[in-house]
Amino acid sequence: MKAYKFLAEGRVGRFSDVHWPEGEWIEAGGPLEDCRTGVHACLLSQLPDWIDDELWEIELDGEVALHDAMVVAERGRLLGRVERWDEATAQAFADDCA
Repeated sequence: MKAYKFLAEGRVGRFSDVHWPEGEWIEAGGPLEDCRTGVHACLLSQLPDWIDDELWEIELDGEVALHDAMVVAERGRLLGRVERWDEATAQAFADDCA
């Protein structure tokens, strides 16, 4: 399943502090539990809830649980950065929200 993942600068998970290697699988390491265990990502409609420095397309595999605010999976790997999400785009979005 393809989804999206926001990360802090340098491909770092904001809450997990995990440094994501591009193209390599990251395993959940336990049963899926939103906000605790699993690879967390989002669908297009969920993007505004998770805004951060970098936006990546991610491939999810194994068990996948869909929630209102996120998608949680057994494993995931970064496919490529969404280059159109940059500092200027983030600022324009913030301005529109204000």
